Amino acid sequence: MEAPRILIVEDEVITSLFIEGMVTSFGYLVAGTAARGEDAVDMARELSPDLILMDIVLEGEMSGIDAAQVIQQYMDIPVIYLTANADQMTVLRARETNPFGYVVKPVNDKELFSNIDTALQKQKLMKQIRDSEERYRSLIDNAREGIMVISDGVIRYVNPRASGIAGYPPDVLVGSAAAGYLHEDDRGRVMEHHCRYCEEGNAERDNSFRINSATGDIRWIELHLAPVLWDGTPSQLVFLNDITERKIAGDTITRYARDLGDRVRELKCMGLVSRYLSEHTGPLDELIPQVLQCLRDAMRHPDITCAAVTLNGVRYATDNFIETPWKLSGNVMAGRKRSGTIELYYLEERSEDSTGPFLPEEADLLNELGVQLSVFLARRKLEEERELLSLVVESSDDAIIAESLEGIVWSWNRGAERMYGYRAEEMIGNPVYPIIPASHHDEVVEILDRVSRGQKIDHYETIRRRRDGTIVNVSLTFSAIFDRKGKIIGASAITKDITEQRKLERSLTEAGLRERRELGYSLHDNLGQILTGAAFMTEALRKMLRDAHPEGSAQAGEIQQIVNQAIELTRRISRGLVPVDLSENSLEDALRELAEMSRNVYGISCGTSIEKDFNIDDPVAATELYYIAQEALRNAVAHGNAKRVDIILRQNSERLALVVQDDGRGMQKDDEEPSGIGMKIMEYRARFLGGWLSVISRRGGGMIVICTVPSGQEGQRKETEK
Repeated sequence: MEAPRILIVEDEVITSLFIEGMVTSFGYLVAGTAARGEDAVDMARELSPDLILMDIVLEGEMSGIDAAQVIQQYMDIPVIYLTANADQMTVLRARETNPFGYVVKPVNDKELFSNIDTALQKQKLMKQIRDSEERYRSLIDNAREGIMVISDGVIRYVNPRASGIAGYPPDVLVGSAAAGYLHEDDRGRVMEHHCRYCEEGNAERDNSFRINSATGDIRWIELHLAPVLWDGTPSQLVFLNDITERKIAGDTITRYARDLGDRVRELKCMGLVSRYLSEHTGPLDELIPQVLQCLRDAMRHPDITCAAVTLNGVRYATDNFIETPWKLSGNVMAGRKRSGTIELYYLEERSEDSTGPFLPEEADLLNELGVQLSVFLARRKLEEERELLSLVVESSDDAIIAESLEGIVWSWNRGAERMYGYRAEEMIGNPVYPIIPASHHDEVVEILDRVSRGQKIDHYETIRRRRDGTIVNVSLTFSAIFDRKGKIIGASAITKDITEQRKLERSLTEAGLRERRELGYSLHDNLGQILTGAAFMTEALRKMLRDAHPEGSAQAGEIQQIVNQAIELTRRISRGLVPVDLSENSLEDALRELAEMSRNVYGISCGTSIEKDFNIDDPVAATELYYIAQEALRNAVAHGNAKRVDIILRQNSERLALVVQDDGRGMQKDDEEPSGIGMKIMEYRARFLGGWLSVISRRGGGMIVICTVPSGQEGQRKETEK
């Protein structure tokens, strides 16, 4: 155990050191020393010593007595005063602080040790006494019984429980006459009982009575007495218990005992009805008569009871049903609307209580049956809707699939079986990836991530793979699946086969390309040649008129410039109609021309990086990729304020990737998604080619647009083999 810690407050240094040495030799610890009263207060708060040796007279404005008074306001620390020739007035002031001792200077070691040891022991004993008092006070204050002390008929003490029973605050009860709170009908008996107890020391067995509480209610009290001394005066320790609820409960139990047979019949009725409602799957005209019979049997007078249930305008009634003046009814609800009623009638008059001839419990039973029927009808409607929904899902030509956020299949309808060739038992419980081409696995992860964040994906066009390996173009709509707490736990996917639509679109696109190519060639070959001829003729005319008619020659030169501009415009229109012509040049050449045009028109740095062995033999795909690059470049300059744009082409045996990256300002927020008609057109062109488009914000600024598509027919064939 750690030795007691002592704070020494002495303004004479030599005396302080002398006392410190003695304290240490006694085996105590010196917590600190102070020379001023203000310092003593601060050190007492900071160090919390076990005892303070305090010089009465100190330097500064605060004396030792003042310091002791301040310390005792906040802390329970014993103080021993050190004094030398203190006057009588100072000693009297010191007594007011209840010191634990005095040591006269010069300090004697035996006297000092005796005072310190006595003070510490006294403090220990006082703490034990205070703890004991606190425990007993806590026990009394928290006792479940009311406790009072009464002397000469006057209340001297009440605990919180007794105050709560009476309803009066303690300061009102203490000092008042106890008899004033007794009920007038019990006052004489209780006073006689109290007098007999005081004289003879015995009590009657029946010691319960009534009191008038502060709220005006009458409370039943059970009382027990014990003799005590209170402030030296013979008194009675009174223990009170509020038995009002027990009295009421006793009366209630008696009444319930009389009606127990009725309640048993009601419970039997509810049990049978619950079983009928949970097991019944047939029409209502088979179920309702059973419910009505149970209801009749549960009544107090079943032999003169008739009943009826009306649901959606149809009434089901017992054979003896007659409407009479003695009626009880309840509602059957559908949501917040009433969909029907339950009616009970007595065929003969019976005695009435507060609710009429029927018992309150019978009214409760009728209402509960209404609730049970409401739940049954709601559950039945929900089951019918689910069955209808299940039939719709199963009969749909579209593939409807439910899966977890990890891609595990939960449901697989017949449309999915027809579209992909896998049976439901083969897919349910397994990953969805057998129908996903290897090049599109990342796409599935991205889609499920978006769904997990609450996004709905409509008409997402991509490719899927059938069991036989053939590729099918599909349009997907993804929606989140929520649990009962509103948490997203999975995704539902409705898949439409758009392969024929894609073929038709491709045919239309190819026809459009042919028409544009023919128009471009016609402009280039026919109109271009005519304009070129006109340019030569204008040049000859200009030379012929140069000497004879200088003004005419100058006008011919202006005409020649206009014709040359028309030739250049014709060439540009022709090039715009046929940006990629695989019979004459390649996609690489077209992209390089696009880069050169961007440098000249926009004044930016634009470069291309194309793999050496890059090859594409599909004019439709080449043209769509060119337009994607053109749109991405235009967005980078117009919206991103880019100063440099790079166009990159990469290819392997399975996939072809077009990348357009810039150094512009990029997206403004991390969670912002690019939108706009240009972006939607690029996404459409990518999906049209069986690929997908990604837009990424670069860490250092700018955007990256990535379009990934299968590598022509060869890539499609490899997907099929997988």
